[in-house]
Amino acid sequence: MTIYDTHLNKRGFDYNPADRRYPLLFELGRPLDDLEGLLLSEYAGKTMTMDQIYEKQNVGRPYVRKSYKDVLVKMEAEGHISADPAAENRPCRKGLATFADEVKVTINSPRRGSWPPTPP
Repeated sequence: MTIYDTHLNKRGFDYNPADRRYPLLFELGRPLDDLEGLLLSEYAGKTMTMDQIYEKQNVGRPYVRKSYKDVLVKMEAEGHISADPAAENRPCRKGLATFADEVKVTINSPRRGSWPPTPP
C-alpha cells in the first residue's frame, strides 16, 4: 500500500503483512525442492520440452526459468528424469550440464514411496 505525504509531496510504502487473502505472498518463500515435487506429481510419465514445462507450470508460482533449469539438471543427475539430449551430450558451464529450452524431458513415474522423501 502506498502512502502519499501531502506535506512533503512524496510517496512512501508501509508494511502490510501477508495473510490468507494474498496466497501468492506465501508462495514466494517456497524452496526449489518443492518445485521438484510439483514436477514429479504433475508431469510423471509425460515428455515435454523444458520450455513447455515452464510455460504450463510457472503461472502463479514464484519460480523463474533458471529455477526450472536448475531443478531439471538436479533431477536428471538423480535419475528422476530422462533428457534428450542427455547431459553428457550438452555443453557444460561451471561444471554443470546446461539445459536449453528445447531439451526434451521425460519425467519418470515415481517409484512407490520415493516422493516425497520422508524426513530423517
